[in-house]
This record gives sequence, C-alpha cells and structure tokens, in this order.
Amino acid sequence: MVKKSGNIIKARAEADEKLLSRERILSAAKRVFAESGYQGARLGSIARKASVNQALIHYYFASKDNLYQEVLRRLFGVDEIIDLPGRFSQWSLSPAEQLMAALYFMVHFHHDGIDPDFNKIVAREIAEGRANIKSLVSIYILPRIETIESIILNGVKAGVFETRHPMLTVFNIISLVISYESNRENYRDTPLFGRLYNVESHDEFFAFVVEYIFKALKPEGKKLKIPELPETLTAMIDSTIMELKQRQKWLEL
Repeated sequence: MVKKSGNIIKARAEADEKLLSRERILSAAKRVFAESGYQGARLGSIARKASVNQALIHYYFASKDNLYQEVLRRLFGVDEIIDLPGRFSQWSLSPAEQLMAALYFMVHFHHDGIDPDFNKIVAREIAEGRANIKSLVSIYILPRIETIESIILNGVKAGVFETRHPMLTVFNIISLVISYESNRENYRDTPLFGRLYNVESHDEFFAFVVEYIFKALKPEGKKLKIPELPETLTAMIDSTIMELKQRQKWLEL
C-alpha cells in the first residue's frame, strides 16, 4: 500500500514537471516570437530562454510552426472561450441589460490585461504576410463579435436601440476598449498617462464607455436609459474573468 502511494506521488510529480516544462517553453516562445518574429525565431533561442533541452520542444510541439500556433491560440484566448450568453440566461436579461453585461465583461476583462508581446507578435505577423491571424479571426474572433452584434440587432427590433450599422457599432466598442488598454505602456512616463490612467481611471473609463455606447444607440426622441445589473450577475462576471485570466497566465522567466 505504501509502495502504491509512493508511485502515485511520483507520477503526479512527474506530470507537474512536464506541465511546468511545457509552460516554460510556451512563455519563452512568446518572448522570442515577439522579439524576432516567426521567421527570425530559433528553437535554440527558445530552449535557452526556457532553460530546457531543445529536444523537449520537439517532444511537446513537434515543430516551430506548431509551437507558434499554440502561442497564438493562448494570446487570442482561443481555449478560453466561455458561453457567456448561456451563463446570462438565468437572469432573463433585456437587450439593454445584455449589452451592459457585455460591456462590463469587455472593459473589466481587458483592464491591465493586454499582453505587451501581443501587439509585437501581431505587428510581426502582419509584416511577414502570414495568414494565421486571418484564420484566428474567422474561426474564433468573429463569433464573439457576432454575439454582441446580435444583442444590438435584438435591441433594434425591440425599439430600444437605433443604429445604421450594428457591426460598425461593435467594432467601435472593441476598438475603444482595446486601444485604451493596449496604449497604456505607450503613454507611461508621459504627461498623458496620469490623465488617462489615474487611480480612478478604470471606473471612469467603464462609465464613459457605457454612456458613450448607449448614447450612440439611443433612438431619436427617447430618453437615455442605462440599465443596472444585478449584483449576482456582476459577481458571476467577475468570477468568470478571474477564471479566464488564470487560464491565460504566462510564466515569468
């Protein structure tokens, strides 16, 4: 019985070590791909940064391309897709409340959450003319965008929203949120940083996004109505965000 228990502990330790090695490789690869691009990255450099034998990279990922694809999947949150509308269903939300919940999720999820290597890898991906991003957008990003578009379309049908182009409205939301967070480091140590990213800036930014989008969607002649979300719902969204961010963590090397 003691021997069996010892074997179980040993097996778990080996599994943990394998997982750690794999995570070290992914984290190192992210940095090297950001610094050198796909074409300039070398598996030897990744192995040295991860402090592992290069053979381990081949063991876990088989090729540089597979490793690159895995890094892109993690950066784009491909494996972290959660059925948020399904989780919202128990609250029977109106279109306005659904949009409010979506805005709450987007702003709070991206708060301090844009990986600085993300923009570098995307820029190098575009410069190298590879089709990986197009494929990721088509398969994984578009469905998320269309979910918000459907909320707006339902609001238009219900007469609570008015817009000439629902999809452009969605892109307006995404661009606003992503641009604000991705430029955080660009503005650090400049006079603009304190005005944009002060201690209270996150709450101010969320309030601004909500007011800006609901004003843009307000039907002509109607009063602006911004819904409040139940505390149980915001608590669920906060919990979901913590769950997602935990899955998207990278090791510090």
